[in-house]
Amino acid sequence: MSKKYGIAVLKAALVSLEKRTIQYVIDEAMACANKPDVSEFVRDVITKAMQRCWRKAVMRERIATQIVVLETGSEEQATVQGADAPKTNCNVQPEPVLVASFKAYNVYDLRQHVMSVSRRQADSLEFAMEYKSRSHGIQYKMFKLSSVAAYAAQYNEDEAEAVARARSFGHELYFMVPLGCSLTSQKRSHANKYLVKPNQLISFDGQLLRVEPASNKNIKLVPIGEAA
Repeated sequence: MSKKYGIAVLKAALVSLEKRTIQYVIDEAMACANKPDVSEFVRDVITKAMQRCWRKAVMRERIATQIVVLETGSEEQATVQGADAPKTNCNVQPEPVLVASFKAYNVYDLRQHVMSVSRRQADSLEFAMEYKSRSHGIQYKMFKLSSVAAYAAQYNEDEAEAVARARSFGHELYFMVPLGCSLTSQKRSHANKYLVKPNQLISFDGQLLRVEPASNKNIKLVPIGEAA
């Protein structure tokens, strides 16, 4: 099979997966699951339906990655997703949208119903959650994405032991760490931050996580299933 024919077949498969339909089902499931009168049984059914949608979304991303490999000949380039995604003729990734610009940073919306983040990307990316200030209107609080296992690996500790210890203490295994602000003595180029919203889905460290707002303008990550 020629490379040109292979790309055409993969693009046809990509179109057939209907990303908008996946997003619609996930949004509807989220809205239903968040209703106060929903039973645990119904919540479980909704979660399983969302996991099926997630597997469909993952299949779409894998096909998209294979298209990039065929078009560019670079597996390394194809593994980069989200903010670092390469531009392709088939519009595998939507264009990020600038939603806010300040003196120190810009905030972009990646417009992805499932945001896939590797450990390498988590080390460099900063995420922004919107909140309303009485004095200044819409503002953003910054976060870094991490996990107990990723933190242990960073300091050459045993990941399984760290996870087991965290579980025994009832600690969360996945988290968004709030970031502080600082003043610099010289001008710096604009930093890029990436918007996360309530009910945003994030694939990280083998888990599918749902973003939920927490107290003091913080973020809670709720595991809803294994990443396919």
